[in-house]
Amino acid sequence: MTELTENKRQMDKAREAEILIRIAQVASSTLELREILDTITYILANDLNKDVCSICLIKPEKNVICIEAAKGVSKDSVTVYCLKDDDGTINNMFKDLNPVILEDIRNAPHIKAVLKPGTDDLLSLLAVPIIRDDKPIGILMFRTRETYIYSREEINLLTIISHNISAAIRNAELYRNVKTQLDELKVIHEIGKAITSILNIDDLLPHICKEVSKVFNVTGCILRLIEGENLQIKAAYGLPDKIKQGTDFHFGEGIAGYVALTGEALLIDDTSRLPDNLRVPGIEATSVICVPLTIGERIIGTLGLYDKKD
Repeated sequence: MTELTENKRQMDKAREAEILIRIAQVASSTLELREILDTITYILANDLNKDVCSICLIKPEKNVICIEAAKGVSKDSVTVYCLKDDDGTINNMFKDLNPVILEDIRNAPHIKAVLKPGTDDLLSLLAVPIIRDDKPIGILMFRTRETYIYSREEINLLTIISHNISAAIRNAELYRNVKTQLDELKVIHEIGKAITSILNIDDLLPHICKEVSKVFNVTGCILRLIEGENLQIKAAYGLPDKIKQGTDFHFGEGIAGYVALTGEALLIDDTSRLPDNLRVPGIEATSVICVPLTIGERIIGTLGLYDKKD
């Protein structure tokens, strides 16, 4: 009997080592982050025979937790979703940065606030925080349909894997930042070439709006130049024609007028909070950045970008 127990323990250790090696290989790969997370959840759900394995990322600026990847033993994807966390349940759950272990979530109703509605048939929960700089940035979760007591080995395994996931997220962010910088340099180079090769300003300015919209990944762009006391639209990209044909401003009027008057860039994350005098009729935008265009110390116009895409 003792020999059988020892053999099982050795087999479990070998399986855990194999899982860790596979996870490390995936986490350090050149796959997109979503593919990395998706593959990790599949490996864990399948190899550890859990009903659901999911990885959530926390978006603290929006008080939202989003499941980015989830798999069940059926190998089917579990629906991705986001939940508001206005009550700070996540921070309370992981204030000590320790795993949350529940044999039966019916004994902890407050936890349901951060679980997908309609999953009451999943009773147990093992939630391990994904940590960066002593703060939770996500959660690695196991769920089972029956009540279940998670072993210390399972908890330790998921804790190690959570650190791999944290590193993968950081690497993906670094890669994305470097790629963005390279794209920006490329666009700056292309705009420089366009300035020297496109002699007609009516062709040049729309080209600039289009390229700037691409590099900053925004829905729309408006370039205005000062003519007399007015700011006139000279080029636009990604916006309705009626916007291109109108919406000229006086100094101090609207976002562009404010920027032209003050010479200060303006960043607005939520346009619903704007005062009426800064609203732009006809533009259904939720976020805006507007900067002054200058020659030396003289302001000659503004460049506005609308609705950054995720």
